[in-house]
Amino acid sequence: MLMLVVTIIIAAVVAMSASGMISSAKSTTTGAFDVKITDESLMIKNIIGQ
Repeated sequence: MLMLVVTIIIAAVVAMSASGMISSAKSTTTGAFDVKITDESLMIKNIIGQ
């Protein structure tokens, strides 16, 4: 009986993984900025990213 339960649990995990319910890949946020500082102003420009 225990082997049957373990087999069903493994099958469920494989099925969820194959269908995309379990996602291990996470996107990361990337950014790059151009910063210019003068006597009178501060200018920040996003050059890469959203």
